[in-house]
Amino acid sequence: MGLLAFFVSFFLYVWLRIEPGVLLHATGPLFFFSDPFWKTFSSRPGGVLDYVAAFLAQSDHFNWLGALVLTGICFLIFLISRRLVTLVGGAVPWTVLVLPSLGLLLGLNQYQTSAWNMPLGLLLSLAAALGWFLVPGKWVRVRLISCWLIAAAICRIAGLWPCVNFLVIIALIYVRQKRGYGLVFGCLLPGSLLPLWITWSTGSHRAGFLNPWGPESQLFIAVACFCLLPVILASEALLPETLVPAPEPPARHRKKAAASVSRRRWNAHWLRQVVGAILFAAACVSVWFAFDEQRKLVAQIDYYSSHEDYRQVLALARGLKTMLPSTEVNVQFALWKEGQILENLFSFRTQSFRGLFPGFSSGVLACRSQVEPLMEMGLVNDAEHYGHEALENEGNRPDLLRQLAQINVLKGRPQAARVFLNVLCEIPFEGDKARSCLQRLEQDPTLKADPQLSHIRPLMLTNDLGHDAMMTGPLLQHLLRVNSHNRMAFEYLTVHHLLNLELDQLLGQLSLLDELGYTDIPRHYEEAILLFQQIKKVQVPLRGRQIRPETVERFQRFTEAERGRSLGTPEGRAALARGFGDTYWFYYVNHQANELTQN
Repeated sequence: MGLLAFFVSFFLYVWLRIEPGVLLHATGPLFFFSDPFWKTFSSRPGGVLDYVAAFLAQSDHFNWLGALVLTGICFLIFLISRRLVTLVGGAVPWTVLVLPSLGLLLGLNQYQTSAWNMPLGLLLSLAAALGWFLVPGKWVRVRLISCWLIAAAICRIAGLWPCVNFLVIIALIYVRQKRGYGLVFGCLLPGSLLPLWITWSTGSHRAGFLNPWGPESQLFIAVACFCLLPVILASEALLPETLVPAPEPPARHRKKAAASVSRRRWNAHWLRQVVGAILFAAACVSVWFAFDEQRKLVAQIDYYSSHEDYRQVLALARGLKTMLPSTEVNVQFALWKEGQILENLFSFRTQSFRGLFPGFSSGVLACRSQVEPLMEMGLVNDAEHYGHEALENEGNRPDLLRQLAQINVLKGRPQAARVFLNVLCEIPFEGDKARSCLQRLEQDPTLKADPQLSHIRPLMLTNDLGHDAMMTGPLLQHLLRVNSHNRMAFEYLTVHHLLNLELDQLLGQLSLLDELGYTDIPRHYEEAILLFQQIKKVQVPLRGRQIRPETVERFQRFTEAERGRSLGTPEGRAALARGFGDTYWFYYVNHQANELTQN
């Protein structure tokens, strides 16, 4: 019952806490039904295993299915490990044999690597070792030759670590069965030369051959999982004589000797159980508390943003302690999509407010997040530029391929759009939509009936504005000159002025509220007007509109609170943030206080 409860808990943990769909979106791997994709794997040692892992990883599109397949693989690893232990007469508790499964969870907790390469490699090496022992023991030469051939096949298919694991397990079982060290060295030495030769001959693939799992933390976990069974077998092979049955005693002492042996075995059994329970409990605690909640939130925000679930993006963003540049772009775009960017922008205080579009200043990893908002507001050329940079850096991600296909349709290049759609057709779970789009593209190369593209077309620039970097302010102003009804350009320009404390320019576009159909003044706009009136000692004409009384009342409370606190200290700013951290007023005074501190 304990074993069943463990694997049920394992399945639920992967399904509900890890969420394989989010992991697949964050770390890949990509998979394509095409010969060129297969050839990139088949040409290198370990590539076949990576190909199979990439294929199985596509089950992660459905959280429950990915969790079920992964649980099945880990259960097979447990069963084969237990069978191998019984070959040496061992009696290891199940709490020890499931430690590789817990090690896998420990690696997945970090959202840094795929879930599939390590368990598949471990399963292959264990299954090969068990299958090898099915060869009749009297066929010594057959066993030696088959050992070399299997080691060569594993090294070619799965890489270095599964091959070494296979050879070490065979050697240790032979040592335990006392079959003679000649067989041990006959299997181990020639077989070990093969992966060493392949490692030397792989050239540019050498680093990936030695460490196929990525970051050092993942390498440590994977190596520990591979070493577990060899350590168990080594401990069984080197048991002290007190735990090994003694020679048959004389008849008069047989009863006493039998009791002594029984007591030693009972002590050894409970020692194993206690040690296994301690290791199992420590591993479970490590898995639970080593979960990287912040990294998962970042991955979830990117995942739900690509699936256009913007409400979920905003709900998750409130749990972040800090925001990456790409996450900040996603959150701001989600705020705009939900109609909240001028109402609740400053509610998300973990933003760094580096700028609406960081361009390349924050690195290439921020490129992909900028494609959708740039395209949506009409900056199609910039969206294409950042899309291709992201494509080169991150590969043929489905969301990027869709966006680049849409961009080429908007720019009147249906043939180029077909190139990206044809690649999408080769990706599991993307082919049906891509083929449907290709059929519509054959009938109408402009896709006039597509509502998203029909919304973007009137917003696109009709004349050039040359620029090297992302000049956010001039670009947004240029968009508004081309189409004054571009609501997204207006709201993003308003945010740009707010972030740069450009209150004069902000109030200069107050008349656009009427043209764009605003019934009320957005909250952050109201806050900026009240602040401007206090600083300049003037009354701003509101063109028949009124600032809401609750905003005026709150501003009065803010000015009183500001006078009573020293903003030059972290304590004073923290006290003011508790009541007004979601307002533009706090951002304004905090920004000025930081500038004074730096100067």
